Amino acid sequence: MNNLGLLNEDKIQITLNNARYLNLSNHWKGCIQLMFGASVVSFFNRFKRLECSKTTNFIKPDIKVSYLDRTKYVSIKGGKCKCLHMEQLKSFIIYLLDNGISKRTIETIILCHFGDGTLDGSGAVRHDYHEVFQMYKARVIEANKELNQNIEFVKKTLDRAVFQGVDPEAPRADFIYYGDEEFGTLVAYQQVYKYIERKPGNWSFYENLHIGPLIIRPHGRYAHKEVVSEKRHNEIQLNWPHLQEDLQYIVKNYGFTI
Repeated sequence: MNNLGLLNEDKIQITLNNARYLNLSNHWKGCIQLMFGASVVSFFNRFKRLECSKTTNFIKPDIKVSYLDRTKYVSIKGGKCKCLHMEQLKSFIIYLLDNGISKRTIETIILCHFGDGTLDGSGAVRHDYHEVFQMYKARVIEANKELNQNIEFVKKTLDRAVFQGVDPEAPRADFIYYGDEEFGTLVAYQQVYKYIERKPGNWSFYENLHIGPLIIRPHGRYAHKEVVSEKRHNEIQLNWPHLQEDLQYIVKNYGFTI
């Protein structure tokens, strides 16, 4: 999370914390109704104050919003950064194995990750994305078929990247919000699941290794240069390139009510 992302979270938290529903902008009134239901913001309740606080680091929700006796967790995104998840390559491989992904597909992911012709990052030359894609194009196409054939696996991976994370005991994000303190798009996880279920194969135009709308890429391949950080070199990212556009599409096509 960069400083602009943290600042955006702070501004949203300040906007909502201790605010009466009655005094919110129309945008945030709509968001609160989506979170808690229209009946919760009835005439007698609209004078009640919201509570909004930042969550701890390293969990998927960024803020916790409480209204009356209910609490919702929200993951906040915005700006140009499309990275939703990072973890060590080894733990991601274990996750893939646990979910029945073949060793050949996992090898393809590792080969593309390091881009140096090895499975351990020990090669002398690390190639850039375009070179790597040409080296392993047939294998990437084959891997993508396997990674996207099971919709439940796609949903599970999206949950790992966006809503739950790797810790099953951590608080889970109920919503993802893309925007700032003035305007944005709020989407419930149930809406995202509907989108995944009803759009199988919708991401086949991606040439990159991907699981649903999430592209698998290295945090730091260091193509044609020295490795600066071993941690980044051995870390994967899951990026959602068209996150804002897809969330807007989901809102228009997949309704949600409490």
